Amino acid sequence: MKKLLLYALFILLVFVACSEGDDYYVRRTDRVNIVEFTTPDTTLVTDTIDLYAKAQMDNGCWRDLFFVFNELSDSAAYLSAYGTFESYGSCPDIKVTKDTLIEFSPSREGIYIFYIARNYYQLIQDTLIVE
Repeated sequence: MKKLLLYALFILLVFVACSEGDDYYVRRTDRVNIVEFTTPDTTLVTDTIDLYAKAQMDNGCWRDLFFVFNELSDSAAYLSAYGTFESYGSCPDIKVTKDTLIEFSPSREGIYIFYIARNYYQLIQDTLIVE
């Protein structure tokens, strides 16, 4: 009888431990940090330039990083980065990075402003003078 009670208790503990694992599963697409952004200071209206950006997160639960570049007007653009976060409760201690080159062709002379979402709390500006 004691063996049966011990087996029942063991099975109950295994069931509870396994069922709690589902509570820790998280999966979402969210903004990630842009740690680097470079653009030339000046260019000509006839040139196509490369805008370089690098996104990075500090744990291995992040994957599939990607960039979104939106032209807001004829003189402003917005850059942000996103990724998928998926975890069962713990994340490997590795950096996940992605870099990109965005070809940009200015359509007019003047000052272009690039708004870069570094993270949720920091939006920086970089300017490009087009002659």
